[in-house]
Amino acid sequence: MDALLEEYLRRHPPRVDLTKEQALQGAEAEGLELLCSGNKAGFVGVVWHAKIHLRPYKAQIGIHEPGLLRHTKHLGYYATAEEAALVYARAARDRAEEAGSAAR
Repeated sequence: MDALLEEYLRRHPPRVDLTKEQALQGAEAEGLELLCSGNKAGFVGVVWHAKIHLRPYKAQIGIHEPGLLRHTKHLGYYATAEEAALVYARAARDRAEEAGSAAR
């Protein structure tokens, strides 16, 4: 294998998609709750894109900071709604921790 390709793969290993069960186990292990929603994806922070076949579930989180415009941060595309919901839950937890530490 080419040395340049080896270096690239070392720095950027291929992403392995989580199954529904693995994502649910990960959420439970981390003490995270995957919030259900009435949208097509079934979870808060997850959007289903019918035209994207390999990873049709997009995770995104709203950013609402005082004095700034509201915007949405893209968190990636995922093979299962549960994996996207897990990524959203992690981002929401991190945002809450940042807000808590900033308030101190």
